[in-house]
Amino acid sequence: MSDADHWFFTSYSELDEDVPYVQRFHADVEKEVRAQLGKRTPGSGFLDRETIEPGNRWRQRLMYGACTTRTMLALYSPSYFQSEWCAREWTTFSERMNRHRRDSGAEDEHLLGVSWRIGPMSRPDGLDDQILTGHFGPDYAESGLFHLVPEENEPKSKEYKKIVLAVAKRLATVLYNGADLPHLEVTEARALTPLFGPERLRPVDVVIVYTDLDDDSEWGLWAIDELGKQGYDVDAEVVSAADRSTVERLRRALHRADRVLVLVSGSFFSHGDMSAAALDLALSEGSSDWLRMIPVFLDPPEPRAMPVSFRQFPGLALRDLDEGSARDLLVQSAEALAQTSGRPTGMGSRFPGGRTPGTGYPGGITAGTPTTPAQLHIPLVNALLKADSISDGIIRPIWVRQTGIDVGSLDVGGLPPRPLLFELIDLSVRQTGDCSVLATALDALEPGSQASQQVERIVRRLREARNTARKELGSPTEEPVQQPAPGDVSPRPRPPKSALGTS
Repeated sequence: MSDADHWFFTSYSELDEDVPYVQRFHADVEKEVRAQLGKRTPGSGFLDRETIEPGNRWRQRLMYGACTTRTMLALYSPSYFQSEWCAREWTTFSERMNRHRRDSGAEDEHLLGVSWRIGPMSRPDGLDDQILTGHFGPDYAESGLFHLVPEENEPKSKEYKKIVLAVAKRLATVLYNGADLPHLEVTEARALTPLFGPERLRPVDVVIVYTDLDDDSEWGLWAIDELGKQGYDVDAEVVSAADRSTVERLRRALHRADRVLVLVSGSFFSHGDMSAAALDLALSEGSSDWLRMIPVFLDPPEPRAMPVSFRQFPGLALRDLDEGSARDLLVQSAEALAQTSGRPTGMGSRFPGGRTPGTGYPGGITAGTPTTPAQLHIPLVNALLKADSISDGIIRPIWVRQTGIDVGSLDVGGLPPRPLLFELIDLSVRQTGDCSVLATALDALEPGSQASQQVERIVRRLREARNTARKELGSPTEEPVQQPAPGDVSPRPRPPKSALGTS
C-alpha cells in the first residue's frame, strides 16, 4: 500500500501496554469513517502493530505515519507525553499543519487528540488546542477513553459509541472538505525539536537555530548534517512565523547544549516574534549562558539590524563562500568550545587551507581563554559594568562624554547598560581603531580603581589580539593609537586605513 493510501494515523504510546485496546478503537473509528464517507473513503488508516526496535522503527513510523498521512489521531496519556517517539510524531505532524496555515492562511483540524489515560500531571503546552471536546460522561472526563474500550466480544457502552462517532465525524469532515497537508521528508522531521518528551531537554553538543523559511531550512539541514559528520550530537530549534516565545526557546537550548549556533539570515530578526531588540533585552540580563550563543551569518549582516552583541562577530556570510569555506566557518564556530569541554575535535579530516578541526574560532585563534577581539568584547563589557562610574546611571553619561565618542542618535540614557556598552565598544573601534578611549575616560573618573585597572588590561589584550589578527590576514599591524588626555580638545588620531573595518 502506498503512502497516499493512508488517510489517518493513530499515534499512541506502547509504554501503556494497551495495544489490543488501541487496535480495537482504531478499527472502530476506521469502520465508522467508512460508513460516513462510503466510496469516498480514501484508502485506510495506519497503525503500527509490529514490534520493531526503535532504531529501525524511526524511519518507518515517520515515513508512513506523521510525515505523509492526511490526518492524525493522538491518544494522550502520561506515557505519551514522556515518549520520545510520540513527541516526534506529534511535532512532525504539527509542523506540517503550521506550514499549511502559513501557505494557505486557513485554520485546520487535521490533528485530533483524545484523552486515553488521565494522570495527575497537566498536558504539555500547545496540546489543548487539538483535544476532543464534548460531554462524554464522567468516566471519560475523569479516567480517559481506555477504561471505556470494551473487551473483545463485549458490547459497546453508550459513552464509547458516542466518542467513536465524534472522532469519526471529525476525521470524515476533514477528509471530505480539508486540503491535503504538505509532506515532510524524514531528514526534515529528524531536524525538528520535539515540543515535549525526554528529548525536549536532552543534553546535546550543539543546537542549530534557523527559521522555517525554505532557503534558511536548507542551510539548517546542511549545518546539522555537516556537524553530525564531525561527531557532534546536534539538535535544532526551528523558528516559525507563528512562534510567540522564541527567546525562551533560545534559553532552553542554552540550558542543554554546549553551544547554540544561530543561522542569521536577512529575515531572521523579522520572523515570528524574534527581533534584535528582544534579544538585546534578554542579553542585558548578564547571564553567562548567553556567551555560548554564536551567530553564523547566512547573508552579509547589516550591523544596525543586529543585536549589539552579534556585531562583534566576523561578518562572513555562508552564502558568499564556497562549500569548503562555509564548512570551515561552521565547524570552527562549533569547535570554539571543544578544547575546553574535553570532547573529541572532529573526525580528523582537513579543511581547505590546511587547517584541521579543533583549531578554534574562525580566524585560526585557538579556543579556550578569550583571545580574539570578538571574544574579548564580552569580558570588557563585564569589567566596565563593575565600575561605579558606569553602574551609576547619573555618572554614566558623564563617562560617555569623557570618552569623546560621537554617539550620534544613540539613546545613552534609554538603553540598558549592557547593550549600551556593546554599542560604545563598536563605535570606539570604528572611530578610533580600538577601545583605549573607554579605559582612559574611566581612569579619569576613578583613577587607579580596581575596575579601571581591569578595563585597562583587557583593552591592552584587545589591542594585541587585533594586531595578531592583522598579521594572520597579511595586513600591517597598527601602531598604538595615542589617545588625548582627558579634556584635550585636539582632534583624535585616526587609525591607519588598513585597520578600518577590521573589527
